[in-house]
Order: sequence, then structure tokens, then C-alpha cells
Amino acid sequence: MAPAISPSRRERPEQSRPFRSGGPSPFFPHGPLTGIAAADRAGRYYGVADSGHIVIDEVAGYLVTMAFLPRALFPALVGFVLFRLCDVFKPWPARFFDVDPRWKNGAGVVLDDIFAGVWASALTWGALLVKQRLAP
Repeated sequence: MAPAISPSRRERPEQSRPFRSGGPSPFFPHGPLTGIAAADRAGRYYGVADSGHIVIDEVAGYLVTMAFLPRALFPALVGFVLFRLCDVFKPWPARFFDVDPRWKNGAGVVLDDIFAGVWASALTWGALLVKQRLAP
């Protein structure tokens, strides 16, 4: 007969998951690197470095935005809106990668969205802090 395990010694369901529930995935660095290679190849195929057909840069930027944010509806929606705004207005250094001719390649296409994602993440954290202050 198997010995009984006390409730305090049982493994919690969240501890048995192969990946952590918070923070970035262990595959996080591979997304942007793969995106750079894919964007570079697609840019050569379409003849334009930042073709509208290339969306891997948007995905990578949004993943950067959400990487260290809580998993909830409010941060996901606010993060998406702020990422789109940062992607349109391109705060520094995102604008550098967007306009500098030396970066008209896959790396520039993805890096401008990654830095827009960094800005959007910081702004989303600010929105979360404001929400916590205003809503008890």
C-alpha cells in the first residue's frame, strides 16, 4: 500500500507545468532572431525591405510588449493599443531603425518594432500603476 501524502506535500498544479506561468517563454530570444531572418528573406522576395506582407515584426514587437506584464485582459488590451501607437509614432530608437538606410533589411524591420514594444511595455506598466492607484 502506498504511503499517504499530506496535502502540504502534494505537488501544486502550477508547479507541474513545463513552462512558467509568468515571464517570457524560454523560446523568447528565438522569435526575434527567426523574425529577422524571415523578414530579410521576405523583403528580398517582395523587393521592399518593410513590405506590408511582412507581419512577423509586429508579432515580435507585441510579444516584447507583453513579455513581462501580468497575464490579464487589461494589460493585453492596453499593451496592444500602446504597441500600435508606438509602432506608428516610432519613439527613439525605433525611428532610427525605421529611417536609417543602413537598417533597410530584416534586422531593421524587426528591431524598430522590438523597440516600439519596449516603449509600449513601459507605458503599459505605467497604465497598470495608474489603474491600481485609481481603482482600489
